[in-house]
Amino acid sequence: MASLGSSSSAAQPQVRSESEAPTSGIGAKELIHGDKLGLRIWEGDVGSSVDDSQLKRDYVQSHESVGYMISGKVQLAIEGQTLILEPGQSWLVPRGAHHSYKILEGPMKAVEVCGPRHDPVSGSRV
Repeated sequence: MASLGSSSSAAQPQVRSESEAPTSGIGAKELIHGDKLGLRIWEGDVGSSVDDSQLKRDYVQSHESVGYMISGKVQLAIEGQTLILEPGQSWLVPRGAHHSYKILEGPMKAVEVCGPRHDPVSGSRV
């Protein structure tokens, strides 16, 4: 990861390539993060270990997240409402909302921003 300079805030300007990003094991890579936000990319396919893992379970997060579908098709259930996400569409999962994901068509690729920052590798809020 390369730093672009120094500043007085805790988070320093930085650049990171996708190949340097840590992977969670459930298809998420944390591309880069600041003190309050994290940017990650999700990848998976129908029938992959990612599709059969935690992405399907009902989950309540302590952070808010917004995302954008790049490829594939995903079913997103939020608080009992089922949404179908396709390339070019965005979503919002509010903080504290029960939700689950299921890959319908792959390969799936999406980007997501979380705030406060959520570490997909450890599963903790940072």
